[in-house]
Amino acid sequence: CRSVLQLVAALAIIVILLNTNLRPRLVYAPCIYIGAAASFLAALAVGHASTFAIVCFTLSVMPEVGSFAIPFGLVATLNK
Repeated sequence: CRSVLQLVAALAIIVILLNTNLRPRLVYAPCIYIGAAASFLAALAVGHASTFAIVCFTLSVMPEVGSFAIPFGLVATLNK
């Protein structure tokens, strides 16, 4: 689940950076906020809900995806 989201999100970030004129921080910031919200919810709201815990765990990968995919997107944009 987590690796699928990681792959899809990384490819989406690279495509967004290649096909639009958005600044990289506008793509990276939502990744950080999604990860922060997932971590906050995991700490305070999960309780004994296993499905919600898996969703929070899966979404917690988003800051990592952003930090790894943004440099590749920038290089791809510069080599365009």
